Amino acid sequence: MFFGSIPVLVALYMLKLNRRNKKVPSVHFIKKLISDNRGSSLFRRLSSNMLLLLEIIFLSLAVCALMNPGLPGQSILKKKIILLIDNSITMSSNESGGVRLDRAKSAARDVAASNLNSSFSIIEFSSSPRLITNSEYDRAEIDSKLSSIRPTHRKPNYKMAASLAEGLASGGEYPEIHIFSDFCSWKSDNVASFSGRIPVYYHKTGFSTRNIGVTALDISAAVEEGSPMTNIFFTVSNYCDYEVCIPCSVFVDGARSHSSIMTLAANVSESKVIKKYGSRPSNVSVEIKTSDSLAADDRRVINLSRRGPFKALVMSAHPYFYKAALESAGGVMVDTFEEGVPKSIYRNRSYDLVVIDDTAEALLYHKYKAGNFMVFAPPQSFLNMKFSGDAFDVSIKTPEFPYPYVMGADLSDIYIYKMNRAVFSGDFSQIVYGSSGVAVFMKSSFDGYNFFICMFDPRYSNFPLKVSFPVIFNNMVNIIGSSSVNADNFMIEKQNYLDVSSLAEKSKSLKGIVAYSSIEITPPDNFGAPELFSIDFSVKNGRGLYSLPEFRFAGLYKIYDEAAGQKQPSLYEFYVNPPEGRTLYIKPLDVKNARPASKANVMAAEDANYERSHVSYARAFILLALITLLLDWIYCNYRTFYKKEVRD
Repeated sequence: MFFGSIPVLVALYMLKLNRRNKKVPSVHFIKKLISDNRGSSLFRRLSSNMLLLLEIIFLSLAVCALMNPGLPGQSILKKKIILLIDNSITMSSNESGGVRLDRAKSAARDVAASNLNSSFSIIEFSSSPRLITNSEYDRAEIDSKLSSIRPTHRKPNYKMAASLAEGLASGGEYPEIHIFSDFCSWKSDNVASFSGRIPVYYHKTGFSTRNIGVTALDISAAVEEGSPMTNIFFTVSNYCDYEVCIPCSVFVDGARSHSSIMTLAANVSESKVIKKYGSRPSNVSVEIKTSDSLAADDRRVINLSRRGPFKALVMSAHPYFYKAALESAGGVMVDTFEEGVPKSIYRNRSYDLVVIDDTAEALLYHKYKAGNFMVFAPPQSFLNMKFSGDAFDVSIKTPEFPYPYVMGADLSDIYIYKMNRAVFSGDFSQIVYGSSGVAVFMKSSFDGYNFFICMFDPRYSNFPLKVSFPVIFNNMVNIIGSSSVNADNFMIEKQNYLDVSSLAEKSKSLKGIVAYSSIEITPPDNFGAPELFSIDFSVKNGRGLYSLPEFRFAGLYKIYDEAAGQKQPSLYEFYVNPPEGRTLYIKPLDVKNARPASKANVMAAEDANYERSHVSYARAFILLALITLLLDWIYCNYRTFYKKEVRD
């Protein structure tokens, strides 16, 4: 637009009449003189007009200076730049242009190459951020650290990553934050909040939107017409904006049990229930065949290793009504505490459920080889409980929507003469309240253990005499027996435990190596496989379980004997499922829509940052324009004061 003023300047010069005073001997020559002046003022003298040339050069240089040309991103300043690299599950999407994480790291290298005098801090983040390097100047080291970032199958947490980045950048001169992500999970509850004082750049990567995944898998035991049966429930979700047809297969104990073609509308989920008659299976998996970008959610697996009868232990001085309630569930072998027998003998036996109404014994739950406990009248400090006095004459109202462990139990006829009024500071859920807001029943999970807690002593109530008493025990047996969450099922973003009791018998060295062995979702070659790690079969808790580290990648893992190595057959195999309940839309979010609420502050910061990080040629153009203006002034003065007038 500014260059359009040059033709205007030329037109003005063409229309200008350049008249000078001349002496003529007669009026006869005036007409000829006027005609000569008109012809010369348009084109004849335009070609030799130095002033016009100088003014065109000046105007061009001024326009170029206003355009601020230069090399964007090439900075001579010593800035402190924070690189946030998203390596969550959607960033492992493999598109035609490559893996998203690979392209994000390439873009981060470009930023490093454009700021040669700056220091860099690199943070990789998924469910939690991790600082890889801080204030690094060596470009070879920066490239090496970026190459070490591997994908994960965890979900991203932008808030924690942004908080760490702003903390690192706050002490630096000319700080900048660069986020490299597809922003698929940038939702209202997971939006990074920046103060606006530090410039923030959003680098979006990825373009594919096609993904279909298995989002749920569960099994439950049932009886139909007197025959045992297993219900297999699974859900497949279509995250695409169009209808898809997907082959789906259900495998039971390694054999294909069901196959179908599922037609899913855009952004729709479909659930199915498959019935399997006979004994409960030990392994169930659901697989779909897709051609989408993300393979991590194409399969889910449930392992149920427990075989044989349900074993329960009653640790009570009065065990008989507990035993009768457990045996009424059917198929339950019940051991009861006997006076004179050391309690350590019971603690060293494996049980599916331990019932305790001994206040002192409840505090020693970690010494038992069991994962599920029913505790009556728990003592002070049990699971961080505190008591605020006693409650008397407590009645219970049956919940309108009962929890699974009280399903079918009529609690309205239970009367409790005396019980403790508890104050909780731990993780308790599924609480059933009595009159005056007193917590009566509850459930808690802690350190791999499941607790069903009854806050009163049954001897101070009519609870053992009611039908609801055996009903609740039946519910607990069914929940524990059919639960898909046990030591042989593993999941991303969850504490997992491995039953090493049988592995210790197979191993010669009592140590094993866990190696990633999945084929269908193997990471790209430039990422490498997830790290190997070793486990000690002799290190375990009271349940005989080994606490595994958090998994970064979903897929099939194998355990090998450390002495024999990976060339020998594996001792055990297990499958790690992607995050539970994860919504895996892989459509990248537009950078403009990914900005936080303080958009104006971020925009202002970006404008200021552009001036700092831009090697501008504007000053050079301004200097040349001033020199041209000086030459124009000198030439004008030369014509006015020194140049002699040419004779006709």
